[in-house]
Amino acid sequence: MDKDSFFNSVKDKLCFIIRMSENRGEKEELQKVNSKEGNKYLLAYVERDDLIEDKYDMRKLSYKEYTDIIFDNFDINGVAIYNGGEYSFYDYRYFLQQQMQQEWEAFLDELDREGNYLEQEREKQIEEYHHREYIKYLENMKKARNMGAYGRAYDILCFLVVSYARKAGELLYYCGRIFEEVGNSDSAEQMYREAVRREPNNYWLYYQLAQFYRKIGKLNQEKAVYVSAYKHHRFYSNSNIKLQNDGIQYVLNGLIQHESIKKKLLEKRIYMKYAKEVNEKYADLLSFETYNYLDD
Repeated sequence: MDKDSFFNSVKDKLCFIIRMSENRGEKEELQKVNSKEGNKYLLAYVERDDLIEDKYDMRKLSYKEYTDIIFDNFDINGVAIYNGGEYSFYDYRYFLQQQMQQEWEAFLDELDREGNYLEQEREKQIEEYHHREYIKYLENMKKARNMGAYGRAYDILCFLVVSYARKAGELLYYCGRIFEEVGNSDSAEQMYREAVRREPNNYWLYYQLAQFYRKIGKLNQEKAVYVSAYKHHRFYSNSNIKLQNDGIQYVLNGLIQHESIKKKLLEKRIYMKYAKEVNEKYADLLSFETYNYLDD
């Protein structure tokens, strides 16, 4: 039996060990265990006989109850199931995947109950659903990041990179921000560069990579990023080359001019004006509506 099948077969039979807190037993807490990596997991046993309950103070929780505990507590990474002398660890990303799948199935059921939609209307409903879910999980990421729970924020981003591949550039940019904030410049650079690679038509990502190089004093690399942006579109155009290059050059000149005169980061509202100009001349650029929504 593989790991996922095992979990599905026992998730309604999990019992969690209770221990009394140190303040005179006024509060009960679920016991936690640390993994080899130092992450905390709720400790659970599989309910198979009465001997367990005789040996420990146990509490039976519903699946929703213990997933709520994991989602609401940034210091808990998942569930550790003690089974046959060893632990099976199920981390936050696993439960996030389970939750997303359940919500998606519930949405489809509701869509079917509401009546027969034309195919175009159904596709619109599905697209709006995915957008709402994406924004919801991004908000959860931002909340974790603002509270200094960088591990949880990074977990959410890694999950979303897989689930929303077309948004991978934006998500990897935020991964880079997290690594910057914890002082890991090497990983931050790797994430920013990968973001550009995933969304090579997204000039905001080029700009962020260039600004990262400026912050760490690598001015030659900063200039190289702008040059790469221009060359990429010059040699891989699928529309009118002159019009496309005119739009690209407008953006790059604007970025460089803004940088040299104002000596501060380009604001997103200003960038959106550049993006609009380019979009008028190059219809294949990715949309930027999410950037307009987010604020750092």
